[in-house]
Amino acid sequence: MKKKASGRLFLFASTFFLFLSLLLGTVEGGGAVGVRDGASPAPPEGYVHRPIVEFFTGLSCTSCMGGPHQDMERLLMEGYRDPSQPYTGVVFHELNGGGVDDLATDESRERMRHYQPGISGTPDAEFDGGYIELGGMTAPGGAVTYENGKEAIQRCKEREDAGINPRHPLQNLRNPFKYVNLKVKQFYEPGVITAMVEVEYIGSSSLVPTSLNAEVYAFVTEMDVTAYSLVEEGPVVNNFVFRGYAIKGVTVTLSPGESKTLVGEWRIPSRLPVPVKPQDLVVVAAVYDLDDTSSEYMDSGNMAAVPRAIQSSNPIATAYDGGWSPPEVRNIVVGKGKGGKLRVEAYLDSEKGITSAYLFYSRDSTQVNFTALKMNLTGEEICDDSGVCYAYGPGTAYVEFSPPEGWGGRMVIVAYDSEGVPVCSEYINATASPGGVKEVSGGISSASYTYGGVVLILLGLALLAGKLTSRIKAAWSMWVALLLLAGGVAAAVYPSIGGEGTSKAPDFTVETTERESISLQDLKGKVVLLDVMSTTCSGCEEVLQIMESLYPDYKDDVVFISVSV
Repeated sequence: MKKKASGRLFLFASTFFLFLSLLLGTVEGGGAVGVRDGASPAPPEGYVHRPIVEFFTGLSCTSCMGGPHQDMERLLMEGYRDPSQPYTGVVFHELNGGGVDDLATDESRERMRHYQPGISGTPDAEFDGGYIELGGMTAPGGAVTYENGKEAIQRCKEREDAGINPRHPLQNLRNPFKYVNLKVKQFYEPGVITAMVEVEYIGSSSLVPTSLNAEVYAFVTEMDVTAYSLVEEGPVVNNFVFRGYAIKGVTVTLSPGESKTLVGEWRIPSRLPVPVKPQDLVVVAAVYDLDDTSSEYMDSGNMAAVPRAIQSSNPIATAYDGGWSPPEVRNIVVGKGKGGKLRVEAYLDSEKGITSAYLFYSRDSTQVNFTALKMNLTGEEICDDSGVCYAYGPGTAYVEFSPPEGWGGRMVIVAYDSEGVPVCSEYINATASPGGVKEVSGGISSASYTYGGVVLILLGLALLAGKLTSRIKAAWSMWVALLLLAGGVAAAVYPSIGGEGTSKAPDFTVETTERESISLQDLKGKVVLLDVMSTTCSGCEEVLQIMESLYPDYKDDVVFISVSV
């Protein structure tokens, strides 16, 4: 009698618990019901779950290079270029079936065995640690295609709102989804990438307080990596290539409201079949719930009982989620420095302040081996309340170096803000000669603001303006003056402007109102601000007033000339 009563009591309690969970929950899409409680709070408004895509491929894998490889590159690139599409990705290269893949490593093969401990197959895509799997040996979620990948990402994102799934209620009760905020920072020192990952546990969808027992990884990936493909019979450009771990499977245990910061390093190998370009490295971090091995609908996920990912991020995504913009690198100038050295400088800006900047230049004809040079920073210092200065506000970064004789190659600048968010400038192709810079493309060379080029253009405009009506002439004069103001001020700001190795303008001589002669040759080595104007032009008078206001501040660096036509 007592056994029957106990059984009825257990059944009643179980039914009541399930009814209460449904009553307290909120109806979500797909028939799922979310469960929330005070001890484990619901995610705050605006919470974003970023699924991680781990794609396993091979450059000698015919079935990979026949479409899946290109599809996943496209999908991951969309998420990288637009952080408002919240997902991240890592690509692991394999040698399934033999062949050649210089991007395959022991660690990448080890990661594949994590998901496929037995017979493995590529292409294979694991979404959120195998919550959904595409491809592989059994293709439980379907083939690896762009459309299937896009859909899988969306279904993983819906996990953050999933509570009780009526079709699988026990699975959801055993594996409540846990809400985590993740911040990722990365910093560079010669030969080393440092990753800082902050894990904040908010709570879960469980009715009862649930702790987080998880593993944290920080994958070091590289963009724009060229490697040979046996299938394509030539070089292939690869992105999101796994290079190593900065943090590998570090366990964290947190209660709701607690956080922990992990720091790890990855030392860049000096000898690899395909050398690492430090400027193109991106850290991708992910948190895997050790208590969650669930799969979507229990049939479309990875069959291995491995932890599922509940959050991922990278520095750019961290900046986006935090509401600030990555640093800016612009106005790159290449010119002649002291003692015949090559000088490179740029304007840097960041809401969080700039902490470091590096110039990377290719040191040989392969264009893949780069040397890093730390740049000097100038600008207003940013300090904390105790007076300790940690970054620079808007300002200039510069460096001077002596490239090898006959050097020609690529250069790029990478700047880091105080939150560990890097930004890479455009690549600059340059050729150096004993006298300075011979040729520059992709950036702003020293020829951009030299007096010869500016004066030559303005003389042509002046000749044209002489044949126009006074109204059109006034418009020409206004535009030319404004362009010159911008160029003259920029040239005054960047003292390296005016280097050698550029084309020269033909010499000319003009007479001033004081009957003095000025020739172009007399102004060699100086920045010339030439205003083409007319005495009957009202707009020209306004520009003349601007020039007069600039003269006291720039008279030592700029020669001001006004020509009436």
